[in-house]
Amino acid sequence: MANLRFFEQNLPDLYRHRLEQEREDAADMIIKGFQSFISSSNEQELISLWIPSAHRFLDIHKFSPDEQVSIIQTVFSIISLSSLSIDALSSTISLFNRLLKLRQSIKTELEWKVLYNLYNWLVSSQESKFLFYGFGQISYLLGELATSMKKARKFYSEGATREIIDTFRRKICPGGDISEAVTLMTTLIPNKGEVDSWLIDILLEAVDYDHRNLSVILKVISFLADTAKASPDFNWEPYMPKLLDLSLRAIPLLPNPAPRPKTYMDENKKMVGFMGSFMKKTAGIVKFLIFTLKEQGNSLKYFQQWIQNIRGHLKEEKMTTHAFVEHLNKCGHYMSRRIRRANKNKTAGVSSSLINKFLDILLPCVEVVFHTKHLGTLDKLFNSLSFIAPERFISFCTQYCSYILEDYNVSHAKAIEVMRQTLRATLDSKVYNHDITELALLIEKGLQELTSSDIDKACKVLDYYAVLGSTIALDDSAGDGIREWGQGFMERLLDTLSKLEEKSEEKEEKPEKPMFSLFERQSFNIEKSLKNCMRALSSSVGIDIFYFWVNDFLEYIKFNACNNAQHEFGIIAAEMTRRHPQRVLGNLLELVKNRTVKNGEISSRSPKEISWLVGILVSSMRFGGDYLVNVRGQIEELVSVFIKNESEKIYELAGDLIGSYIEGLVTIYPTSYHPFLPSFVDGHMDYNQYRGSVGQQTEGTDMEISWYKPSDAALIIAKELAVAHLFSINTEASKDELKKKLAIASSILPALSTLELISTTSPGSFRVSTGLENLNIPAELLDSHKFFSETLKSLSSSHLILNDSNLAETIIKLITSTLKNNDLCIAEIKQEEAKLRMLRNRIGNPLVPFFEKNHSETRLYQIEKAYIHHNMRIATRLSQKRCIEHYQDLLDIIINLSLHQLKSVRGTAKSSLKKVISNNFLYGQEVIAYVWQKIEEKIGEIFVTRNEEDVKAVLEIISDKGEMWKRGVVTKMYLAPNILTQASSIENAEIQIPLFAIFSNYVMTAYPNVKITSQGGIQLLEDHKIKGREIIEKMCREIYGYNWRYKLYAMVYIILNIASVADIEFLNAVSDALTPLILDEHADIRDTAVHLFNFILRLKVYHTIPKPSVSALPMTEFSEDARYLDLSNISTVNLGKLHQGWSILPDFIKNYPEIAYTDSHDSLYALLNSEEKVEKLLQFLVVKHQIETEETQISNPAAHSTNHALEFLNNPAKLVNFILEHPIKRKSSRGAYFSVSKANFFKGIGRIYGPSGVRILISKARSLISQEKESQIVLSEVLAGVFRSMKYWDSQSKETFYGFFEEAIKNCSLESSGSWQRSIEYMCKKQSPHKILPIYRILYSNLSVSASTKLRKILKLLSRFVGYLGWKGIEIYPELVMSLGNLPSDYFASLRVTSSILLGKIISATGRFMKNNEETQKYLKIEIETGKYWGIFKPAAAYITNIQAIEESLYSHLLIEIYRQLYRVQSSEWSLISYITLGIQKILEFLESADSKLSLEASTAIAEIFSSKISPSIFSNILQLFIKSEGVSWQSMNIKIHTLAYFWYYNQFSVPYPDFSLLFFDPRPETRNTSKSCLALVLKVVPSEQKNAFYNKCLEIGKEKDISNKIAYAFGLSSLILSLEEFMEPWKGDAIIKLCRMKREGTEISSCVNSTMADFWKVHKPLWNTQHFREKFTDEAIDVVSGFNSEHSYFA
Repeated sequence: MANLRFFEQNLPDLYRHRLEQEREDAADMIIKGFQSFISSSNEQELISLWIPSAHRFLDIHKFSPDEQVSIIQTVFSIISLSSLSIDALSSTISLFNRLLKLRQSIKTELEWKVLYNLYNWLVSSQESKFLFYGFGQISYLLGELATSMKKARKFYSEGATREIIDTFRRKICPGGDISEAVTLMTTLIPNKGEVDSWLIDILLEAVDYDHRNLSVILKVISFLADTAKASPDFNWEPYMPKLLDLSLRAIPLLPNPAPRPKTYMDENKKMVGFMGSFMKKTAGIVKFLIFTLKEQGNSLKYFQQWIQNIRGHLKEEKMTTHAFVEHLNKCGHYMSRRIRRANKNKTAGVSSSLINKFLDILLPCVEVVFHTKHLGTLDKLFNSLSFIAPERFISFCTQYCSYILEDYNVSHAKAIEVMRQTLRATLDSKVYNHDITELALLIEKGLQELTSSDIDKACKVLDYYAVLGSTIALDDSAGDGIREWGQGFMERLLDTLSKLEEKSEEKEEKPEKPMFSLFERQSFNIEKSLKNCMRALSSSVGIDIFYFWVNDFLEYIKFNACNNAQHEFGIIAAEMTRRHPQRVLGNLLELVKNRTVKNGEISSRSPKEISWLVGILVSSMRFGGDYLVNVRGQIEELVSVFIKNESEKIYELAGDLIGSYIEGLVTIYPTSYHPFLPSFVDGHMDYNQYRGSVGQQTEGTDMEISWYKPSDAALIIAKELAVAHLFSINTEASKDELKKKLAIASSILPALSTLELISTTSPGSFRVSTGLENLNIPAELLDSHKFFSETLKSLSSSHLILNDSNLAETIIKLITSTLKNNDLCIAEIKQEEAKLRMLRNRIGNPLVPFFEKNHSETRLYQIEKAYIHHNMRIATRLSQKRCIEHYQDLLDIIINLSLHQLKSVRGTAKSSLKKVISNNFLYGQEVIAYVWQKIEEKIGEIFVTRNEEDVKAVLEIISDKGEMWKRGVVTKMYLAPNILTQASSIENAEIQIPLFAIFSNYVMTAYPNVKITSQGGIQLLEDHKIKGREIIEKMCREIYGYNWRYKLYAMVYIILNIASVADIEFLNAVSDALTPLILDEHADIRDTAVHLFNFILRLKVYHTIPKPSVSALPMTEFSEDARYLDLSNISTVNLGKLHQGWSILPDFIKNYPEIAYTDSHDSLYALLNSEEKVEKLLQFLVVKHQIETEETQISNPAAHSTNHALEFLNNPAKLVNFILEHPIKRKSSRGAYFSVSKANFFKGIGRIYGPSGVRILISKARSLISQEKESQIVLSEVLAGVFRSMKYWDSQSKETFYGFFEEAIKNCSLESSGSWQRSIEYMCKKQSPHKILPIYRILYSNLSVSASTKLRKILKLLSRFVGYLGWKGIEIYPELVMSLGNLPSDYFASLRVTSSILLGKIISATGRFMKNNEETQKYLKIEIETGKYWGIFKPAAAYITNIQAIEESLYSHLLIEIYRQLYRVQSSEWSLISYITLGIQKILEFLESADSKLSLEASTAIAEIFSSKISPSIFSNILQLFIKSEGVSWQSMNIKIHTLAYFWYYNQFSVPYPDFSLLFFDPRPETRNTSKSCLALVLKVVPSEQKNAFYNKCLEIGKEKDISNKIAYAFGLSSLILSLEEFMEPWKGDAIIKLCRMKREGTEISSCVNSTMADFWKVHKPLWNTQHFREKFTDEAIDVVSGFNSEHSYFA
């Protein structure tokens, strides 16, 4: 008992004493089972036995610390040492994650490289690329692996951090994959112990290089937030300004007209497993702020400033506002966690002073949210703050809720929800230590709100009372007024529920209007709310109130029939019966008997009324307990009357009565949910002394839960009824008699399922006590399902049953109940657990440490937790059945009935089959495999007869995706391909739908049938190799006789499986057999054949082309220049670390052997050497692109849906392309596009067959030069693929290709430039610089062409080239920049955009940090931060300087365009800001240009550019330029002021705010007004102390009496008032009065006063009374302010 968990100590004493021994035995068996796998490698046992057993164990037990260490190490060993199939690997890692999630302190050590190496192999290795058509195929496995890498990091060794940093830091450099490095570092680094500043510096270094990448920013902030939680004493202040400025980029704070920083979300495809929701990522910002809050220093100021950035958006009704509100929720959540950690001595305590300052910042935001529709979403914050600062926050909430409840013009539902969130803390005497004198008033308020006019509000009221009833006893001890409330509650509740009937009737009368769809959704919620409420209140109210409720309820149902609310009324009856069965059930039974039976017959009442009363009785009997023994005669009398009736609706009620009666007799359940221990209830209680449950429940306290346990008498009655109604069914009876008997049986069988005898002798099963072991259960009940199975088998073969759809469906339902109790399956119980856990999280005390939470929960929670766990034990026991003997026979019956001639029977059988094979048997995969086997037998029989109706019926069984398509089973079964081949000649359109569904399901769920090791090896399976080859060989032989659809299906099957079965001989055989498909007359066949041959050719390369050898090369052999373009044969994987001496580690050289290509004799080579066939192939490819263009032109984008099912059904080839063309996003709006798949096809040809294989292809491709767009696209695909295949070619063949490429480039059309750009991308991707340098030379040489159109095209291609070459091309960029300077000036108008983009790419590629003493042969240096320098590439700087010096309009426009493109293409804004300093003065001068177009371009460029990252030193220089107004027009000045405000806004934590008040003295009113609005924007977010300082400054200005000072004074006050629209800070009232009294000081001041006060009233008018704003003013001041309040008219 000592080792039992808290809720386990509350389980029934029937079996509680056996739990610990059962747990030990089961844990020992499971651990030994996993250990045995290491020696036996029996994967089938692992998947079907030990992994499910471990999950079942964790559903009801917990491993001890030693056991947990043992099983974690064992499972980790399986992952690291064993060869596993994809399914086994996924399942094992999923279990591993669950084991790591267990909350208990254990010590063990895991090797981080095991999991990382496995993940890296899956996403990066050549083998995995052959096995999987895309990451989506293994997304689940990658997600589980990513989770395990993060969860396991707490067990990594002490030296793991340094190893991880050393492994990934080399990628943090120009050209490196920074996003991938940051993702892996922040995932893997063990976040424990003290943090070192060097680690933070490394991560911030990554951000410096890629600070436009929100993925990098948010991951770093999230990691540092976790670090701050673990290292509270670390000094975070030096890092906070930078991090908070970066965080602003992720939040859309400014309205749309204002510029936003250019950012992007770079989710590396290889990091697909680490992707998460954007909302979760941004939560790291809040976490960092809360865990770094300190009273000393600036952290509070930063927190206040960050909150003020979002508070002005809280009134908006935008999607982004939900994110801001969620951030407020997170503030409370993380502060709770911080206090909880302090309570566990994991960190220093949080002082009350800090909490009060935290509330000072947060409460103004909460105050605003009270008047918005977002109030209901702040539930977590209200709950957290009510426990964090109860003395202050509870009164605050109560006050505002009272205001809302008094206002009948707004919804009250959310205010009631707020009251519920704070109620738990209010009623807990250890939290809120005040007498609650207004308890009755609080209760009465809820009653007033319980109406049917707003069902959502009614649910909130019921939830409110559920919390109330679970926390206190609502009897006379709770205070005056409780009796009055009790007398009104039931009447109000019943009246509300009765409206369900009325609204449903209205809905039936007007079915065409779906106006009650929302009501229906809420009616489901009211069932849940009503159950929780009545469960709590029925136990907590005094006995007098309870009796009044019973009488009121019985009186109501006696004269009212609300059938559509029958379930809700049944809930009330059931929960009241639980407390007092005799009074409720006895009277209810008498009422039902009197109202439904007369003289031994059914009364004259309508079936609807009878069903209403009996339904309520049925619900109440489930908790009748021992009292049910006394009413057996009355129940049987009712049943006998009902069953004699011929009406189906009536005799079905007999089954409901018997079933519910038996269920009540044999079910174990809690009999009371009273909020206090029974020992506390006796005698009178002082409510204020005993309110709440905290303090009563301590370690080892007996919860004194009373459980109903079936008596011997109850079990005997249940047996007798089962024998009478279940085992006495005569299979030869008449149809009518069978209907009645089966109707009763269908209700009895589920009630007996909890008693079913389950053997625990099978391997993998373990003993699970549920209390039955101590009861004298008759054998008939224990074996009821087995006994009844024989009856079902007899009935299922009866022609009478099979020919009647109702009887057949009833038989199916009975079989389903025999095989599985849907209410007591693990999945359903887990949902109940999740709901209870959510309830605890929403209203529980968040300050209590996790392991102490159970001792602080309400007694109702504890009882419900124990009851759910009891049911989980039952579900676990039932899930250990073996699908053998009678179970297997029943499964056969369902499968047979799935082929019934009647559609309704087939549908019911299909639904039943889905239910019974999920989560219900040991060896679950074997059950699914058995079903597949049976279906395969049926298909074999049916395809012989070719009866299309039967074919359709059998296909529909497996057409829906679900448990039948479980990945591990599908991979090993060959039914799907067999079906597709057998149905290959069927043309029936109705059959095509399920066949396509089967094909799609197979594509989406099938894995390659191989085994994988964590070291990155593939083990082919001989059995699959033989069978898979047989299927592929059959397809190859028969494919030319297939319908076109099945040709596609066959080719896709080969694509998915050929890698797991093929060697080079088999590949050649398949290639020879399928080569003609490349020239098939059907375009979709040809397109899919190209995909297929991509795989075949890649596999041939893998099997035939020798792998390069690798040798180490020390860094000393590299010269400065050799680090860039002279990198022949250097491994591309390690190029990043060479840049600028980032690593002193040795690099590696790949040495490629020479290959002597010879003529091949296979069919594909023959095709490629046939001029006619090659020409035909190219023509077909052109036609394919023409089709794409036509489809785009005729398609309606508005009609497209995210569901592609219909589109794919009509054209399965689109599904193939959708899956296999994943590397490129389609440009459907532009028609045809460059196809990576086709380029890969030509690459494979060039690699396998060499120059001779593409000789004719290149020759015929020349005819495509200068042709239309689609021909040019095909040409670009051919050239791109052939270029990537030339690795082993001789020099002469390469030169021949380059000549052809140059000719193609010179003649490519502008319309096809997009495809040529993608072609250049394809050529350059992952290639060493020396390999792509010839491409550059060809492009560079074409810069001398004369036509501007062609120059534009070449510049675009060069931009793509530079984008991929990056920093490695620094040696060629000077000549490229020089060429840009030599372009003819008369071309600038048409070329300035493309040339500017190219220059921007060059500048981006050459950006670098520099040390102070570093050589500067190629760079100028600019200090961007103290001691931190950024290099400016000298050729680019000289180019920009030369342009500035030329006083011509074209050059001025070019200069502006250069800066605009610098902003758009830079990955690092350090380059942008650094180069801006060269020309900012010139750009500002353009604002004054007489050329209006130039002036407009300059203003647009400035607005775009200056929302970038800056540093204080740069900002101070720019500030002086922007604030200077002499000689500047007011139009230009306004642009500069706005730009400066936005510039500061996104860098506000790092730089001081600009004091626009200096411009209030500007003589131009336009400048003054602009300064006022921008200053208001700035003051909106600065900390209070700075606002106070500015207010005092305004007062000093106001002391001067000249008009300029008066204007500056008025404008300053106006800026302050407008910056605080929703809030009333202490001095705001004085500021408003002072401003109002200046109205007569002049026209401009008067206008300022009027506009300011108009804005003031627009915001404050609806809040004037509720927020006590009036209290900030004197009566005289109120008159002054009110004088500006006027009613606004639309027509005014």
